[in-house]
Amino acid sequence: MKIIAVIQARMGSTRLPGKVLKRLSDKTVIEHIVERLKKCNDLDEVIVATSLSAENKELINLLSKNNIKMFLGSEEDVLDRFVNTGQYYDADILVRVTGDNPLTCPVCIDKMIESHLSKKAHYTTMNNLPLGVGSEIVNMGTLIGIKKRKLECYHKEHVTLYIRENNMEFDTNLIEAPIGYNSPELRLTVDTIEDFELIQNIYRVLYRNNEIINIPEVIEYLKDNHEILNINRNVKQKGR
Repeated sequence: MKIIAVIQARMGSTRLPGKVLKRLSDKTVIEHIVERLKKCNDLDEVIVATSLSAENKELINLLSKNNIKMFLGSEEDVLDRFVNTGQYYDADILVRVTGDNPLTCPVCIDKMIESHLSKKAHYTTMNNLPLGVGSEIVNMGTLIGIKKRKLECYHKEHVTLYIRENNMEFDTNLIEAPIGYNSPELRLTVDTIEDFELIQNIYRVLYRNNEIINIPEVIEYLKDNHEILNINRNVKQKGR
C-alpha cells in the first residue's frame, strides 16, 4: 500500500500570480508545504504536480534545485494530472494538497489516513478545520473510475468535486477536527495579497527554523490578537 501526497501547484493565479514562490521567512510557500508534509508519519512520498506551461518554469527550476519530486501534466485538466501523477509514482492512495496552503496540517493528515484505511473509504476529509489547513484523501482506483466518466469541465479542474457532488456513489468518510484544531471561521489560505499578509504575520511571529508551526498555536495566537484577522476579513472565497 503506497500513499503519496500530491501538491497541485502552478504559477498562474487570477488573484495572486506566483503565490507559490512568495517567501515566508527563509523559504517559499511551496517549500514550507513540502516541509510540513514530510512530518507526516504515513506518507511514502511528497510530489508537486504542476504543468509544462512556460509560466511554471521558475517553479520547476526551484523544485529541481531543491531535489523536490515533481510531475508535469496537464495545465487545465487537473484530474488528469493527478491520475497520471499517481500512476507514475505507483500510488494506491493520494493525499490531495493545494499549493496555496502553507499551514497544511500533518497531524490532521495522519489522523485522516488512519481513519481512511480503517474504514476502507474511497474518499476522506476532515470537517471544521480553518480554511487552508485541510486536505483530502482519495483512492487511485476511485479517481481512475471518475476519469472514465462523462465529466463537465469543472470536474476536471476541481479534482474531487465529482465525488462531493455524488457522495452517495462512494464510501465517503467525513471526520471531525481534533480538539484545538476546530476553527472553521479562520481563513488561513493564500489566494490574495491580504491572505499572504496575514500568513506573513503568523510566520514572522511563530516560525522557527527547522520546526513547523503547529495549528493550535496559530489558533491561540489569533484569538489573543484577533485584530490581525482584519487583514483578510473582507476576502471572499472563490466557488468550488
